[in-house]
Amino acid sequence: MKSNDDIFDTYCKRVLPHVIIGSRMRDSSLALYLKRMMNCFGDVEDKRVLDFGSGSGHKALVMSLCGAAVTAVELDPQEIEHIKQAARGIDTTIEIIKGGVEALANFSDGAFDCVLLSEVFEHIPLDQVTNLRAQLARILSSGGRLFLTTPNFTFYGPAEESPEYYQRYPFGHYKHYT
Repeated sequence: MKSNDDIFDTYCKRVLPHVIIGSRMRDSSLALYLKRMMNCFGDVEDKRVLDFGSGSGHKALVMSLCGAAVTAVELDPQEIEHIKQAARGIDTTIEIIKGGVEALANFSDGAFDCVLLSEVFEHIPLDQVTNLRAQLARILSSGGRLFLTTPNFTFYGPAEESPEYYQRYPFGHYKHYT
């Protein structure tokens, strides 16, 4: 198993040069985020990982470089192209599926050992949340791990007020979480 320092080093040296991400994913809190994610998932080598709502795919890419078989589900065709280019640039492979909650129905029961929803849940229309939860429970293997994060509304305030939000995100927030 790679140490947290090795994972962060891989992320900074191999992944970051190939992805287009916002400034929040480049700041010093990222090392803590990656540590928490990998502590939740444990050693991902030979594990099946789903990055749902993967955006630029930067976390999917680092997990692939750690030996995981990664599937990324993403709605935005531009982000999908970025993931493909980045994967080629760092010589790794990720299965990429265009879609949203509906795409999860195509996976078999227990298909994934680890599921990542990083800053995605707040973008899910409220009438799809129940289905998303049911699909995640179905596709996560017995003993599997889910790592779900949202921006903390109390700390960050509404993302919609950030200039970066409007430049990059056409999908909006349906609900804020703390």
